[in-house]
Formats: sequence, C-alpha cells, structure tokens
Amino acid sequence: MLTHLNVWRGVTKANIFCSPLSELNGKNVKGTTSPLPEICSAESSRSSFQPPGSDERDGTSRAREPRVLRAAVSGITEILRAFSPERKIPPDPPIITEKEILVIDQVVDALREDYARSYFLTGEFLDSLYTEDCLFADPTIQFSGRDLYRRNLKLLVPFYEDPSLTLESIQQDEDGDSKFVETSWKLRVYIKLPWRPFIAVDGRTKYSLNAENKIVEHVESWNVTAIEALGQIFKPSERALWKTSKS
Repeated sequence: MLTHLNVWRGVTKANIFCSPLSELNGKNVKGTTSPLPEICSAESSRSSFQPPGSDERDGTSRAREPRVLRAAVSGITEILRAFSPERKIPPDPPIITEKEILVIDQVVDALREDYARSYFLTGEFLDSLYTEDCLFADPTIQFSGRDLYRRNLKLLVPFYEDPSLTLESIQQDEDGDSKFVETSWKLRVYIKLPWRPFIAVDGRTKYSLNAENKIVEHVESWNVTAIEALGQIFKPSERALWKTSKS
C-alpha cells in the first residue's frame, strides 16, 4: 500500500502512503486501485473490489478529484518531512538467497515466501523473480525499475509501527498467451506521526509474466479509492500521543 508518499529524490515523502510505490518517473495508472505517492491520477477508481458501475461519477467530480489528491499529498509531504527521523537511510534489507525460477509453480512458491517476509513493508524480496525494468503500478502512479521499487520500500520502513501484511490467497492463471499470478492481501500498519494514523487496506496484486516466467508487471488494486486511503493518514487512531499520555 501500500504501499503505500515518498519522493526522496525528488522523493517527496508524500508518495509513502499512496502505495509501497513512490519515486515517480512515469505516468499515472488508469483503471487500477491501491494504499499510500506524488501526483495522483484522476483515474483513482475503486478497484476490482467494487460492483460494476459502482464508481461512476460525473465529469465535475472527476475533475475535482485530482485537485483534492494533489492538495492532500502536498500536505502529507510536508508533514512527513517535518517528522522524518533525521532522514537516515535504513540499512539494506538482508540479502535473500537467489533462486533460479524456471516454471510458474516456482514463481508462486517464491511469492509465498516474499509475503511471509512482508515484502511490501520491508523491501525484502527475491530479485530473480523480476526483470530489471519491471513495471510497478497502483491506482495513482507507475514507474519502472526493480531496484527503484526496493529503494522506495526501504525508505518507508522507519515510519512503520506494528506493520502486518497477510496473504489471503494466491493463484496462477492464463489469458490467451498471457500468464500471471494474482494475490489478495490485507495490509495493516500504524504510521509514526503524533496522531499515529492506522492504515488498513485490502488489495490485490497481479504479477504478469514473460516467456521466461519473470515478472514484468506488478500491478496493485485496492478496496478503497486513493482519496480514502490518503484520508486514513489524517485520522488520529487510539494510539495518538495525546490519548496515550493520559493513560
């Protein structure tokens, strides 16, 4: 989700929460939904979780949404800059022993292991699963680059408190000549800001494979819109410092 506001390059920390994706170097994604970004897409529809037609909106609301997202992301960016833990770069994640992936069943098994490592939240995943220029996308942004994806995930780690990523299902499928693996998952995490916002997103990720069974696209969808996901960041939780200090 996750995710899920970091553009520490330009990596405006705002990208941290539109998803585990961040540092932008591509265009916005259309027709997908996911958690926490820089400039968000006007096409932040609800995702495959919604019944057909449930996200129909008039032209006025569609035009208004990008402005709202930009304002929200801009505010989150400044907040995260203010509370950034000395802007220290987290240490590299432990090196995962590389494996030769030959068949799609091995892709499924390796993804199970990566979910067990909560890779959205730790940056610990198997490099050899992905092509170097793999496309990473969510409802708000897209960019290419496996190493960039890992770097973005690592930058978010200091902001997480009690992170949890649960794999709900995983299956492989084909659509004509296209092969893919699809997962459903639940992400839960508190963010280390004074009001300790709680991020809760249920999502899906589609991993599209090439002829060598390498992942060439990693595309997320969420059960909430980008605006709803961003809104979670502004909502105080029961762990807000002013609440816990009274107990």
